[in-house]
Amino acid sequence: FVKFRLGFYDKRKAYALQELADQHKILTNRARFIKMIIDGKLKVNNRPKADIVIDLEKSKFDQVSESFDYLLNMPIHSLTKERYEDLLKQVIENENETIRIKAILPMDMYKSDLVELRKKLVK
Repeated sequence: FVKFRLGFYDKRKAYALQELADQHKILTNRARFIKMIIDGKLKVNNRPKADIVIDLEKSKFDQVSESFDYLLNMPIHSLTKERYEDLLKQVIENENETIRIKAILPMDMYKSDLVELRKKLVK
């Protein structure tokens, strides 16, 4: 049973790492997007969306769900230096979590879950 269960922990770890990678891509692209707007390298006000999309493609931003809506639908009040700095902190946290999960063996994940289960059963 343990060997069977460990297969699912491998899948769980791979899924968590993929989620972190997807999140990292979004966070870094949002930070770069805001930085370009702050620095005046990208103008979004009073321009057609198609022109902005062309600029995003030229700047090699990643699409999510085949669009740049995750960037273009950001509220105007989030296009600030404070939000940029907050995104950079989130990127670092994401990278640290990725390193942590990569270092965990599936057997250790399983043992940790068993310890948590035991705690809850004792309550």
